[in-house]
Amino acid sequence: MNLVKSIQEAARSFPIIEAQPDAQAARPIPLKLNARPVEIGGRFYDGFRFTTPAKASMDLVWSFSPEHTPFQGWFILPMDGGLKVGFEDWYHAVPQKAPGEAGGKAEDFTLQFLSEKKLQSGRDYFIWFGGETNRSIELQVALRFVRPGLIDPNKPESLASELGLSQSQLRNYHRHYCLGAIR
Repeated sequence: MNLVKSIQEAARSFPIIEAQPDAQAARPIPLKLNARPVEIGGRFYDGFRFTTPAKASMDLVWSFSPEHTPFQGWFILPMDGGLKVGFEDWYHAVPQKAPGEAGGKAEDFTLQFLSEKKLQSGRDYFIWFGGETNRSIELQVALRFVRPGLIDPNKPESLASELGLSQSQLRNYHRHYCLGAIR
C-alpha cells in the first residue's frame, strides 16, 4: 500500500477552501472533518483542497483552531506527484487575557507558513489530517496567499497580522518543528 497515492486519490473528495483576499481580515471558514473519513491501515484521514494562484508564486499563510484535536498530525501534498519537503514548523498561539480583563478565554490556534519556493503556481494541493479516531471534528480554517518577502515566517505576529487576526489580544506563541516530511 502506498499511503501518498491512497491519500491523493481520497483527497479528490475533500472540500475546496478558497484563499481569503488580502484586502480584508481573513474570515475563519468552518470545516467539519471526519464526516466521511478515509480509513487506510486502521487510521483515519480527512482534509481540504485549495489551488495556488496561477499568475505568480506566492507564500502560503494559514491557521486552524482549535489547536488541540485528536489528530496526530497534518501534512500538505499536491493532488498529483510529490513534494520534497512540506511544512517544517508551526506556531501554537495561546491567547492571554490582560490583567483585570473579564470574559472567557479565546481558543488556542495554530499558525503556519509555507514558502512559495515549495509551491507551484496554479497547482492543486491539499492539507490532510490523520489520526486514530473517526470522531467528527469542527475546525475553523483561514487561508491566504501572500507576495514573497512581505512577512517574516520567524515572527508569528507577522503571520497573524497577515491573516487579519486581531492584534489587540495578547498572545504567547510556541514554535514547534516537524519531525519529517512525507515524500
